[in-house]
Amino acid sequence: MYIDTIDYQLKEFLYSFSFGFILGTVYDFVRIIRIAFYNKKNKIYIWDIFYSLIAAFLTVLFLLSVCDGKLQFYLFFSITLGFLIYYLTLGEIVRRIFIKIIFYCKTVFEKYIFVILKKIIAVFRKFNKKSKNNSEKLLQVDDNMMYNKTNNHNNGEEEGK
Repeated sequence: MYIDTIDYQLKEFLYSFSFGFILGTVYDFVRIIRIAFYNKKNKIYIWDIFYSLIAAFLTVLFLLSVCDGKLQFYLFFSITLGFLIYYLTLGEIVRRIFIKIIFYCKTVFEKYIFVILKKIIAVFRKFNKKSKNNSEKLLQVDDNMMYNKTNNHNNGEEEGK
């Protein structure tokens, strides 16, 4: 049986650690999308399952390509360690920054959209008021006008015969 050297194991450990760090950045990307667009509790489970499937697929590809398909305990430990170090340090900073950016963009967007919609509604109300006033001026009370005249057909006979 072939036993890897310490140098080779250390190289695999560092590759696995950096891969765990990359998985942490992918998790942050998924988390930012989730926070920005789907902030309801039932959608959180879907995004977590989605990330888990992506992470599992990428981990299998990583172990097959970089580690020659070897499933060593220290590789999984190294991936987990890299993920946790990213998640607890840089990931927390990135999360705080992006949450502030996302909520700022949402409030600015809602504020401007609300103001624009308020102006559009005011324009439509003004137009509606003007058209209502103009329509009342056009309709005059006059018995000789056709739309106000009552029809007397004299037992079904037409007028003017």
